[in-house]
Parts: sequence; structure tokens; C-alpha cells
Amino acid sequence: MFVIFLSSNISTINRNAPNFRDFALVILTGDNWGRLLKFDPKTNQVTVLLKNLMFPNGVVLSKNNDFLLVAETTNCRVLKYWLEPSKAGTVEIFAKLPGRPDNIKRHQNGEF
Repeated sequence: MFVIFLSSNISTINRNAPNFRDFALVILTGDNWGRLLKFDPKTNQVTVLLKNLMFPNGVVLSKNNDFLLVAETTNCRVLKYWLEPSKAGTVEIFAKLPGRPDNIKRHQNGEF
């Protein structure tokens, strides 16, 4: 069976009609209601892996399934969340960026 990893940004954004002003407000106010979540369809359970994230905007699983990368837009960085048992739950800064990331993905070779 598989699990689903996702980011959630609980904020003042109008989910029915989001606009640029809503996203800018989240960044400018330092909204830190974002979370990294794990959903297990077999048990129908959601687990909060990380909280207090500043506008998380994308999650990707590594090629070897040993960690996740989470784009954190407000802080202009990418976080590494370890899944490997010996480091499980540990968080590191994977990259500090010159601009605000908008999603993240692997390319054909499995790199980011």
C-alpha cells in the first residue's frame, strides 16, 4: 500500500477565488499555519509531520523514498524531511534560494 504526502497552507486565502493579493498577504504577514501532512488511504488517517511552515508550496519524494523535499515560499528555502528510519522526522535546510519557490519536482533522472 502507499501513502500520500502533501502540504497544506491554512490561511486567509479565499480557496474559492484565490488572487495574487491573497498570496501576497500570506507572505507579507508571516503566516505560519502551513503543514506537511501524510495521508494513509488504508486507515484513512492524516498525520501532521511538520507544522508552523511559512507558505509550504510543494512536496516531492526522493528517488529512493528516503526523504521528502518541501518548498517553503515565504522563507525562500527548501526543507528536507527524512523518512529513512535512522533519521526519520529530522528536518534540514536543503537549499536557500534567491527567490520564492513555487512548487518542486523531480526530473527524468530522479534529481530535483
